[in-house]
Formats: sequence, C-alpha cells, structure tokens
Amino acid sequence: MKKKKELKDKKVKRASGDLADNVDAIANEDGSGIKISMIDYYDFVNKGVKGVDDYSNAPNSPYQYETYGMPKKARDNIKKYIKSGKARLKLETPKKTIIGAQKKNVPINSQVQTIVYLIKKWGIKTTNFFDNATERVAKDLGDDLMYLIGKTIVVRIGKPKKKKK
Repeated sequence: MKKKKELKDKKVKRASGDLADNVDAIANEDGSGIKISMIDYYDFVNKGVKGVDDYSNAPNSPYQYETYGMPKKARDNIKKYIKSGKARLKLETPKKTIIGAQKKNVPINSQVQTIVYLIKKWGIKTTNFFDNATERVAKDLGDDLMYLIGKTIVVRIGKPKKKKK
C-alpha cells in the first residue's frame, strides 16, 4: 500500500480524486495473486476517449463520444469541480467601454457549458496510468520474488530440516 500512496502523491494531474482514493489491492489468501478494484470509469482515464470531432488526444482509444450532450449529474459534478477551485480556468468575456476593454467574470453555467463542449469535442487524453502502474508492479514483483526465492534457498541450505525418525 506504500507504493499506492507514493504513486498517488507523485501524480499532479488529479481532478476530483475519487479514482485515486478508490483503488484497492487485495492479495489472494493462497498468495497466488492480487485483485485490484477501482471505480469503473478508470479505463476512460487510462485509455482516453476520442472526441466527437477530434481523435488526437486518444487516437488508439476504444471509446469515443458520439454527441455533445452530457447528463445533468455530470454537469453538476463539473460545476462542483469548478467551485472547488481545482479547475484552473480563466474564462472571461471582454466588455468594451469608452475607456477600453474591461473584463467581466463569466457565469458558472457558461463555464460548465464551455468545459462540456471542450471535453466532448476534443475527448479525454490517454494517460496509460493503469497500464504503466501494472507494468511497473509486474517488474518490481518479479525482482521481489527472485529475492525471496534466493533468501529461501539460503535459509534452507544454512538450516536443513531435521529428518523424522
């Protein structure tokens, strides 16, 4: 679990944090493997999602947006995300006056609409966070297993089992 925290802390790109906070790895009782569970949308972040009009953020993704619409619940989550301050947005509408151009803050619903449009048009960029993590763990696991096997051999040579009489 230490590696999970280290990897979580290293990642700067985080939105709500729900995905990172809901990853669990449980070892099988017989030690034959581990089961990793997480929120079901992890693969959209991992493999990305092609946009309605553009595939450049996720060219090899099996997922694609088909329309510009977004459910109310998703829009509410985006609004909550903007209000939390985690979204680094600077959307402003210029207002011309006699003196020059002054800027007026854009209403929250307009910000939500803009983000929804951009997400749907351009898609979600592929991160490969899960693929990279499992690849790294597999490499580390192989090294760790070889170390443990070596330790087991040394212990058995140094302290042979007594034969039963």
